[in-house]
Amino acid sequence: MLLLSIFSVVFVFVLGLILGLLNSSDTSINIIFSKTEFLLAHFIQVFTYLSFAVFISILLKKAGLSIALFLLYWFPVEPIISFILPHKIAVYLPLKSMNNLIQFPFKQYINLPVQESVACSDIIITIIYAAIFICLTYLVLKKRDL
Repeated sequence: MLLLSIFSVVFVFVLGLILGLLNSSDTSINIIFSKTEFLLAHFIQVFTYLSFAVFISILLKKAGLSIALFLLYWFPVEPIISFILPHKIAVYLPLKSMNNLIQFPFKQYINLPVQESVACSDIIITIIYAAIFICLTYLVLKKRDL
């Protein structure tokens, strides 16, 4: 999980650096490294998604069933739960809090406000969920005595 998350961050950084240098007229160091907090948020987001997926796969032991449960929770289950719950509580659901780290970037094309920074509260909530998923995975493995 950790290596895949690091690889993803390095890949996004290198790709962003190459595309930024090719398509930008201003290539100063301040501009290049101005929004690097999004790389940290991307790392935390990928790591937490992978922790959740590993928890489900360890819990169920079947690959197909694990993928189906992950997709079912991602699309119909959590959106229905977040629709039922008040908004102040719904933002703390696992996948919703992970998705709040880095929002969909193409809002600028339909004249909506664009995310300028990553909120510390979203980072903390997502790290807590990653710790919960890792601890639950450990407890399931310990209970099965593998």
